[in-house]
Amino acid sequence: MDSAGDVWLTGSNAAGFPIETTVFNTSGAGNFVAELSPDGSALVYSDEFPEGTVGQSIAVDPNGVVHVASLNGLVSAIVPAQPFSSPIFGVMNAAAGQISGRVAPGEVISIFGTGLGPATPVYPTPAGGFFPRSLGGVQVLVDGTAIPLLYVSNSQINAEIPAPLNGMDSAVVQVMNGSRILPGFHVAVDASIYGIFQNPDGSAKAINQDGTPNSASNPAQPGSIVSIWVTGFGDDFFGAVDGAVSTAANNWCAYCQIAVAGATETVEYGGAAPGVIDGVVQINFMTPALAQGTQSPIELYFHGAIANLYVSQ
Repeated sequence: MDSAGDVWLTGSNAAGFPIETTVFNTSGAGNFVAELSPDGSALVYSDEFPEGTVGQSIAVDPNGVVHVASLNGLVSAIVPAQPFSSPIFGVMNAAAGQISGRVAPGEVISIFGTGLGPATPVYPTPAGGFFPRSLGGVQVLVDGTAIPLLYVSNSQINAEIPAPLNGMDSAVVQVMNGSRILPGFHVAVDASIYGIFQNPDGSAKAINQDGTPNSASNPAQPGSIVSIWVTGFGDDFFGAVDGAVSTAANNWCAYCQIAVAGATETVEYGGAAPGVIDGVVQINFMTPALAQGTQSPIELYFHGAIANLYVSQ
């Protein structure tokens, strides 16, 4: 409760909750923060936030600032008169994962929030072999240095964390939207945060040996070569990450291990992904010979990251 007796609450956005304004909603899932009048008869304020950024607990300090925590440890402050004074809700590995406050050197990340950039999304065109550090009037700064951008919009920015981060264990991420410098968001720096690029159904964005996308209707043949893409190598990354477009193969990650259906598979190639930003690594590996009756999809593991892969019986 605040000093006026209003009740503040947070939780999962269950069906039927009377959200008045939606600032972020791509999948229907999310969390909410709401303010009720003392007798519960009026909804004074409510809004939806990205799933995993609020919803765990909430408190109001003597100055009226609302502090709300997430399941994964993020704590955000909301000033009722200025609900979005801290517009960055969290960051995550752009390939897959949970919204958090953690990054790794060389990782391609997604930043979520509101008022981050233009209402109409903007995609970059690399110039001179590099992705831009300013796009649609937006810059992202890590400890004051602009980083490469892959996508900007009002509620999401995709960018590449520099590598190395000079041994730092924390950093401040800021967004400059036009002439506005939005409040800094403090992140912890991990050694690595692996993520396999995935489709909405949790399957890997994989390419079969014949060059066609892997899917339930187009599974890989047992014993064929499949390609996937990964980011978040962190301290294990070989070579500088500076927003360059990879132009040539560089098989530096042949040591990488792929496990499919619990068995380690042969990595044929692991390294630069030609035509893609240098923070993304391409892994080519051989699919297993499955026993008759094996169902697809099967689980694909890469250094703790999990995705589904479709392989025919």
